[in-house]
Amino acid sequence: DRQTNLFGGKNMKLRNFSVGLSAFAVSLVAQSGAALAITYECAMTAHTQYGWVPPQMIVLVGEDEQQALVYDGLIAEIVGEPIPAGLKRRNASSFTITWRVNDIPITNGTNKTDAEYVMTLFTNRLRANVRVYPIGSDVSHHGSGKCEISK
Repeated sequence: DRQTNLFGGKNMKLRNFSVGLSAFAVSLVAQSGAALAITYECAMTAHTQYGWVPPQMIVLVGEDEQQALVYDGLIAEIVGEPIPAGLKRRNASSFTITWRVNDIPITNGTNKTDAEYVMTLFTNRLRANVRVYPIGSDVSHHGSGKCEISK
């Protein structure tokens, strides 16, 4: 079945990372010396099943709008730190942000796949839409949410 749940048929239950993710991401940016100016914390609602859309996502957008980092519970579990993402300004009030997560456990935990993520971040409305494309699947998953700017 190509529409497999990430965790063997159980509902995906990630810890609430909103505060921990933000603090971790900010400290990482400070340590790296990167000029990342704005941190968006987004509470996401999945509009498809199978757990591909995480409940919280953090996007750090570079001051120069040329770089971004993303972080969520899945990235925390697999990579352990924010990962670089492609960043493209769509218009004065939105960005397209793209990234890939590799080695995502699926079904019984012995199989893994990769997925590509595409987020539209609406900076004027503080909203985000995300679409997830598991590699090798004909099905995509999507979600949307409200974002806050972290200080």
